[in-house]
Amino acid sequence: MGAIPNDIHIGIVNEELFNYSNCHDYASNNNLIGGELLLKDNETDCVYSGLGCMFIENLGSIIPNKIYFKTEDKAFKAMKNGRFHFILHFHKNYSKSVTIIRRDENFNDEDLEFGQVTIYRDVKDWTIGLEVEKELFETYQRFAVKLAADCKLNKRAEDWPMQFKEPIYGKSDGSYFKGFTAPGIFLM
Repeated sequence: MGAIPNDIHIGIVNEELFNYSNCHDYASNNNLIGGELLLKDNETDCVYSGLGCMFIENLGSIIPNKIYFKTEDKAFKAMKNGRFHFILHFHKNYSKSVTIIRRDENFNDEDLEFGQVTIYRDVKDWTIGLEVEKELFETYQRFAVKLAADCKLNKRAEDWPMQFKEPIYGKSDGSYFKGFTAPGIFLM
């Protein structure tokens, strides 16, 4: 038994990076100083660029280790060898598709597919799997709210349609886990 994991590795396939090996190199070589990934058409219209990197930069502190791969096959092989439990895949048209969908233009099934982050999971370790899934949901919410704010849209429209309040019993940080399960383990 232990605390919530906070040194998790995650595999990333970001086809938007083209020939760059990671988001830092991509931002540096594309004059995206300070992580500015929005190209403004005018005051109210945003065209997104490098959103996969923006999402990755919003990942919380429990996922500090990001391992980049050029292809899904290489990432799958590394995951099968136990290097990490999750793979995030951003398609090459991710930012373009998100732009089309958010503008509510005539989007098609391909735009919907490419505008999603594909997540592959190895959840043999249930605790890690649950914590990473929770972090990915929270990351998406921070990411969506930031996009709305940057484009002068209503940030509240990006909130989840459900709100999780503080628990009535226990704690949100999972610290109950050690105290609750330890007595049962000792009895075994």
